[in-house]
Amino acid sequence: MQVCRAVSYIQFMGENRIRLAVLSAEITSNPHFFDKGSVAGKLLEFGELFYEKDYGHTT
Repeated sequence: MQVCRAVSYIQFMGENRIRLAVLSAEITSNPHFFDKGSVAGKLLEFGELFYEKDYGHTT
C-alpha cells in the first residue's frame, strides 16, 4: 500500500524532485523504508518503471 501511495505522490509532484528519505518519511514515518536494497525500495523502483512504461511519463 505504501508503494502505491509513493508512486502516486511522485507522479503528483511532476517535475519537482523530492529526496527518497523525505518521501519515505512523508508516506511511512520511516525515512529508511524505501532504502536501496529493501523490498519496498525495489517495489517502488518497479512501480515507477511500470508507470513510465504504461503511461509514458518519466519522473
